[in-house]
Amino acid sequence: MARDTRKILLDYTFKELEKFGYFQASTTDILKKCSIPKGSMYHYFSSKHDLTLAVINERVKDNTLKNLTFKYDKTPVLSLILFIEELDFDKKAFKHNILFHRLYSEVSSTQSEFKEALDEIYTLLVVEYVALFEKAVTLREIDKTNLHSLSHFVLS
Repeated sequence: MARDTRKILLDYTFKELEKFGYFQASTTDILKKCSIPKGSMYHYFSSKHDLTLAVINERVKDNTLKNLTFKYDKTPVLSLILFIEELDFDKKAFKHNILFHRLYSEVSSTQSEFKEALDEIYTLLVVEYVALFEKAVTLREIDKTNLHSLSHFVLS
């Protein structure tokens, strides 16, 4: 069975970014850890920048959105409370959110492509949370307030 070099690169880069952040992550270390020659990396990605952007778009985005959205089997506020209570800080799902925040704080001011990709994820999360709070207002669980600001507060 052939190795899926691209997938392996994304997986190891995710781990390296999570551990060291963008500026301290080393392409050489990533390639050494996953036993992939440098030329093979360049077949898929032209630089560490492009590799990181792929991690954001293909790993962080999908998993952050999947793991920070709600099931409405309870009332909206109860769904949010249960969600928070059930957070497992050791699970892989939570690690995607940590990497999202780490990259956002580390590189969004210097890397416009990263900022755009991370802003897109954040905007989608805000939309999800606003929808949750709109349902809570409709059910009179909370008073009508600036739901957009409330969403930013909860996400922070």
